[in-house]
Amino acid sequence: MIKIPILEPIFDDFKIEGIVDFNLDIDEILEKFSEKQQTYILDIFENILGQEDEELKNLENDYFKLINEKKYLNFLKETFELNNKICYVRVKLSFEKYENVLYYIDNLDKIDKYIILENLKKIDTTKTELYKINHLNILNFFAKGILREVFDCILIFPKDKVFIFSNYDMSLPIFFKNEENINKYKQIAKKNLLFIRK
Repeated sequence: MIKIPILEPIFDDFKIEGIVDFNLDIDEILEKFSEKQQTYILDIFENILGQEDEELKNLENDYFKLINEKKYLNFLKETFELNNKICYVRVKLSFEKYENVLYYIDNLDKIDKYIILENLKKIDTTKTELYKINHLNILNFFAKGILREVFDCILIFPKDKVFIFSNYDMSLPIFFKNEENINKYKQIAKKNLLFIRK
């Protein structure tokens, strides 16, 4: 029988040497990162779009977003594999209110519904906001939630110290603790028809 993967809650203090306190609010963490590290953006566009750019209309189109989603999933799959298939997610999930659960289910795919329902039985989301991801389907669950603007979260890849924040319009802030990793991840992005830009 195939088991549906379960989120692994982290209750200990979570630290990566030289990195900000992950117990802060997600917006505060992003602000602290921006003060300490160069901000990069993982994006489908090579350059920032101007207000008059015709491409901006595409970002209002759900079909456009969904056909580009696979690029991000492939990028994250490679990132996951490079980091020994370990990732952490700092996220505010809420399973205690059914309207929240229905919101998640309505905005994700059928496979994600199984993940939500299985975790609903086992996870007390009032006790932690940090989870270990050690299964690709769980990573994809959060990736789709980020891209569809369902979850406000941070993906943390500890081996290479790569941090990806949720955002709007498929433009995701990405930070590298070690500058030497930037070119490696730019190549992975390029291979998946994405860009990492300042």
